[in-house]
Amino acid sequence: TKRKYIRNEIIARILDSLEGYLLMTKTSPESLIESYRKKMLYLDQEIVVIRGTETFNGILRGINDQGHLIIER
Repeated sequence: TKRKYIRNEIIARILDSLEGYLLMTKTSPESLIESYRKKMLYLDQEIVVIRGTETFNGILRGINDQGHLIIER
């Protein structure tokens, strides 16, 4: 079925989600990291990293407890 979405409804849903994630950063940051780990795309796949003028390939292995990417080169 096709459903018409009202722009304000979409924005409200996005803001609700972001507010929940922001709250998690203060109350339970480890839960936020774990939630993110479960939803990661390209895990154990080759990726291209572009950092400034440097470009390199690596395998995305996950994120650490601070939320930084773990890339095997």
